[in-house]
Amino acid sequence: MADETRDKIVEATKKLIIDRGYTLTTTKDIAKYAGVSEVTIFRKFENKQNIIKYLLDEIQNYPELNMSILDKCTWSLCDDLKMFSNLYFKYVTPDYVKLLIGLRSQDLFPLIEKYIISIPNSFKEILIKYFAIMYDKKKISSSNFEACVVMYMSLNFGYIFMRASFENDLTNLDVDKYIDESIKIFAKGI
Repeated sequence: MADETRDKIVEATKKLIIDRGYTLTTTKDIAKYAGVSEVTIFRKFENKQNIIKYLLDEIQNYPELNMSILDKCTWSLCDDLKMFSNLYFKYVTPDYVKLLIGLRSQDLFPLIEKYIISIPNSFKEILIKYFAIMYDKKKISSSNFEACVVMYMSLNFGYIFMRASFENDLTNLDVDKYIDESIKIFAKGI
């Protein structure tokens, strides 16, 4: 059963952190934005850090992001990398990046570090395995799989970070066109 009050608190926290950052967001602000009393926040979560932990637990649910994704591969480099990019962009959105930027705070980092690294680590493990298989199949020439992964992930993260930072002000290139073009260029290099 959904808890509407909890959900309003979590959404308000997310919005305020994206707009103001963690440090400048107070429980009083969260209560006002969520339309609840500050006492309700403390009753539901005890403190602001627990709201963050709950929020991050909620958005870290990505069931497709495991080695079984390799079963969906066609072993065509461009097609598979497009599939991986689409999956990456499903989880790493401009709002997700803005939220992580807003959560940058020295006292909060120990709590959120595992969340920040979880998606990149999952992709890294999957992609290293993928590139190793592609190398064994003689479909790529580079045997430095980690370097391939870092370059590929940088292509994806760079685009999403740019969108989070500048929206459409820097480029009007949409995500599908970007994926197609960047994958073609990347695939020629490995």
